[in-house]
Amino acid sequence: MATAAGAKVRRTLKRDDDVWVQRLGRAGLGSRGVVYLVVAFLAARVAFGDRGEEADRQGALQTIARQPFGHVLLIVLGLGFLGYACWRLFTAATNRGRSDDAKSWAKRVAEAARGLLYLSFAFSTAKLALFGKATSGAQQQASWTAKLLKLPFGKPLVIAIGLAVIAGGLVSIWRGLARRFEKHLKEWEIPDGVEGAVNATGLAGFVGRGVAFCLVGGFLVQAALSFNPQKARGLDGALKNLASHPYGTVVLAVVALGLLAFGAYSMAEARFRRILGS
Repeated sequence: MATAAGAKVRRTLKRDDDVWVQRLGRAGLGSRGVVYLVVAFLAARVAFGDRGEEADRQGALQTIARQPFGHVLLIVLGLGFLGYACWRLFTAATNRGRSDDAKSWAKRVAEAARGLLYLSFAFSTAKLALFGKATSGAQQQASWTAKLLKLPFGKPLVIAIGLAVIAGGLVSIWRGLARRFEKHLKEWEIPDGVEGAVNATGLAGFVGRGVAFCLVGGFLVQAALSFNPQKARGLDGALKNLASHPYGTVVLAVVALGLLAFGAYSMAEARFRRILGS
């Protein structure tokens, strides 16, 4: 009798944990969507000749901070990033719904890395909201690239990081073209008139984000090969460099549309994604 009662309590606690993890994950996906929508807007401005704002995550957060109640919005976004981090770290720790093979362990490592990355996003967002201090994406990129290049084997290390970013971009492009993202959606909950739009934004979004990652990774490799940290550019620098080339404005406008689509898809994911066991 006591064993049965204990099992019931454990099941209840597990359901409560699941509810909170799902809420945190959805909040995080929504926050990610907001930031990508703003980045897309800034990238579009770069495409049309406005180079005053940084078209990256830091630029997006600074743009939000200047709006009415901007610091309140930043706190909400920071909590969303924290929720995203908790979701990914929880998934990495529990391995819910997966086997225990090598492929599963690779996914758990990737989940943990995403969680730690979004913890840093939450910290930097809170810092900007509370103290109004933020280092530009370009300065951050050049700073840590310079530190790495000073290390023994720093050059091959930066090249490896750049190639990893490019690989991540290619995977994102593949996920979009192969429509691999669809398996994470609760398709039975998506209204018939909306499903096509969600899938279209997912396809365009993953491809657009992948292209942006490839650009950033390419500049990292270039910085390492030339041993010049200033050539290491974040998303903002990559987009502005692209705009200076022939036909660059057209390509940049397409990338901006892709980032806009990814932002919209992230908002749809916040509602329709299977948070656990996917």
